[in-house]
Amino acid sequence: MLNMDTSHRPVRISDWSAVLEAVFAADPSDEQDWLEWKSTLDLRSKEQMATVVAKAIIAMANRDPDRAARAVGGIGILLIGIEPGNVTGVEAVDNADLDNLISPYVGADGPVWLPHWTQYRGKKILIIEIGPPQWGDPIHTFRKEIQVQSSVQGKEPRTISNGAIFVRKLAKSAPAGHVEVTRLGDRRATRAPEGLDLAVDIETTSPLSRYGWDSSQLDQFLGFKRDELMAPIIEEQQQSSRARPSTGLFATFADESSSYGLGPTRMREKRSPAEYQSAVNAYLEDVRAAWPDIMRTAAANFVLPPRFVLANRSTRNYEKVLVELYVAGEADAAEFEPATEGLNLDELLPHPPRRWGPWNLPMSSMLDSIHSYGTLSNVRSATAHPPSVTIERGGGFRLRFAPVDLRPEQIHVLTKHVSVLIPATRTAPVTATWKATATNTDGPPATGSFTIAFGGPDLNVLAEVLRAGRKGT
Repeated sequence: MLNMDTSHRPVRISDWSAVLEAVFAADPSDEQDWLEWKSTLDLRSKEQMATVVAKAIIAMANRDPDRAARAVGGIGILLIGIEPGNVTGVEAVDNADLDNLISPYVGADGPVWLPHWTQYRGKKILIIEIGPPQWGDPIHTFRKEIQVQSSVQGKEPRTISNGAIFVRKLAKSAPAGHVEVTRLGDRRATRAPEGLDLAVDIETTSPLSRYGWDSSQLDQFLGFKRDELMAPIIEEQQQSSRARPSTGLFATFADESSSYGLGPTRMREKRSPAEYQSAVNAYLEDVRAAWPDIMRTAAANFVLPPRFVLANRSTRNYEKVLVELYVAGEADAAEFEPATEGLNLDELLPHPPRRWGPWNLPMSSMLDSIHSYGTLSNVRSATAHPPSVTIERGGGFRLRFAPVDLRPEQIHVLTKHVSVLIPATRTAPVTATWKATATNTDGPPATGSFTIAFGGPDLNVLAEVLRAGRKGT
């Protein structure tokens, strides 16, 4: 039975090509304590499988856990059929035959190892992955004696005894000395820091939806905004064309009155019609450029949020568990704020040009704002409370939830008020990765990931705004 374990994460198969390319381009002296290669081996030879493969597995499994973790996640790699600048390949054998030749020497309960078969430059390559060493692991030894025939004629065969210990020295598998045996004894006596047994996921009452908009509706909306902004100047031009020309004293008075301000707080229009139209056109282009951000902001009023949940799967009490969750790519998150009294879409748009015509100096409204500022500030500070989650944006989004205490096997809702905003143009899977720490645990953070499924129909945000009769349209 092949000795396999899923408690460690193997290198993704797509990564092996990069490893093989690196070895092919390497210097012959580039072997590492985690990497060894052999140009060829007889995979049906009991002696070669014991003295090369089993010995390498044992030696790499006897490495120091902290040092091993610095490269490729702590795993060891033995490549057969390749060396720097040369690809010889190997004759493939059944994995069961590999197990029958290797396990007697490493033990069925010994180091974790996994075979991977792949093609490189037209040749079959065997990759043997050795699981990362852990604190508390036993000292791995040879489990069966083997006689090794010498390549020198007349020389007595040497013996690898039952219980022989091998370690990695200078990128080679070599017998352990007293220093290495002491280190391995310390490794056995040192328990790995106890990790957190937590899980983070989402729950939904209905399938989540991505959001988008109809480009033709955007064009209609921009046309409506253009008509709205140009209406005053068009009306003024129409009135001017209908007015009769004045003569005499009244004409002189009309010309003089139009050249002065209209009062201490009422100012006449100083822009030319061409300048105003240019400002309107620039504004509409700004709206078009900002439209994805506008729709994303508006979507937070319509995209129903999931419940982010944290589960304590252990029998321990965890104190002040801090969870951080990250989603990469085209993704955003926002507090779900259903607009029960109407969504003022104009507040989300870029600042428009001042409408055509005479205008008032906003002095009185400024004084009112200054006068009421202190009162408003005091009210907000009095009602402020720490948020249950903070949202960071940029290259995706990150959620940082307020720390919580968890009883054994308790499930806690971190938040149910944050919408996950994914544009309909994103077709790639949406994966959330997370990590969690607790103040009463010194072990490594709990980590994990899950896919956020979007099975609901895409939500047309602008159509939702129009359908609900919202403001700003």
